[in-house]
Amino acid sequence: MRILHGITDAAGQGIYSVKGLKELGCDARMAVYADIYTYLTPDYALGFKKDKPWLYPWYLLKQLAFLRFAMREFDVFHFHFGHSLLIGDADLAMLKRKGKKIFFEFHGSDLRKPSLALRSNPYFPSLDIDEATMERRNAQRLAFADGVILHDEELIEHLPAHNAPIYIVPLRADLSMFEANSPTQSQQAKRLLIAHAPSVRAVKGTDKVIEAVRHLSKRYDIEMLLIENTSHDRTIELLSKADIVVDQLLMSTYGVFAIEGMAAGKPVITSISEEMKATFPESLPLVAANPDTLEDTLERLINNASLRHELGIAGRAYATHYHDYHKNAKLLMSIYEGTATPWTKETREEPWQCIQ
Repeated sequence: MRILHGITDAAGQGIYSVKGLKELGCDARMAVYADIYTYLTPDYALGFKKDKPWLYPWYLLKQLAFLRFAMREFDVFHFHFGHSLLIGDADLAMLKRKGKKIFFEFHGSDLRKPSLALRSNPYFPSLDIDEATMERRNAQRLAFADGVILHDEELIEHLPAHNAPIYIVPLRADLSMFEANSPTQSQQAKRLLIAHAPSVRAVKGTDKVIEAVRHLSKRYDIEMLLIENTSHDRTIELLSKADIVVDQLLMSTYGVFAIEGMAAGKPVITSISEEMKATFPESLPLVAANPDTLEDTLERLINNASLRHELGIAGRAYATHYHDYHKNAKLLMSIYEGTATPWTKETREEPWQCIQ
C-alpha cells in the first residue's frame, strides 16, 4: 500500500504520520505545495508562494503534473486541512475513478463553525468565516471520502451531512524530541517562567495570558516566556526552561502545544470544556482554565511546587501513552486497511483503548 499525505501540513500531523508509517514499513510520503514546513522536511515540496500571483499559471501546470505522478504512484490519499491536489477539488472524481482511497483529516478552522462553537463555549473567538461556503465545500469533498479523521470528538458536530465513517486518531508528536524536565517538588527561590506559544494571538487568548502574568508578577517572582515566530527546535529549547505552560484559553479542547508541554514534563493549563473532558481518558492531567479563571489557576500552581511536579510527571506519561506518533501510525494503518472500528457514541473509547 502506497500512501500520500498532503497537500499541506498542520502542526506536524501530516509529517509525523508519514514518519510513523515509514517506520512500520509502509511506502508513505508527504507532499506540500507551499514551501512552509516547521517540523520536518517533506518528501515533495513544490515551492508555491502566495505572494507571487504572476506565477499561478505555472503553479497550475505543476499541480497537474504532480496529480498525474501521484495517481500513478499512490493508492491512498490522506488530505489535511481540506486541501486536495487541485484547486476546487477537481482531482477527487478522477482519484475515485482510478479506485484510490481518499481520507480527509480536519484540524479546526477548516471545519469549525464559529456560530456553532459559541453555543457551548462563550469564550470562542470572533472569527470572520464564511460558514455557508465552508460547509458546501466540505460536503462536496466528503462525497468522495472513504473516511473522515479527527483528533477528538470536538469537531464531530461541525461536519456536514455525509456518509463517510468517522475515525478518531489522537494528535501526533515525536516524544523523543523532548527531555522530560518536571519542575522540582521543592519551593525554590527562583523566578518561575510561564511559557505560552501563540500561533495566532487572537485565537489563543494571548492578551489574557499576558495580562494575568503581569498582574501576578506584582506579587510573585514570575516572568512571561512568549514563544512565537521561532523554529520548532527553538520552541523545544525554550519549553525545557519553563515551569508552567499555558496552551490556549478560548477553545474547547487541547492542541499540539499542550501535548509538547506535557512531553517536556511541564504542568499545562488550557481551556477544555467539561463535555470534552469526559470524552478523554480519565488520566488526562491538564489544568482547565478560561480567561476569567486563568489568574487564580496560575496562582494556585505558582504556590504549589509539589502539584507542578506531579502534573509534570503525569503529563509526560499521558503524552507518551496516547500521542506518540509511532502508536498512532498503527491506528492510521488499520484505517487504511479497513480493519479499524469507526467512531460512534457506543465505540467512542475504542481509539484511546487501542493505543497501547
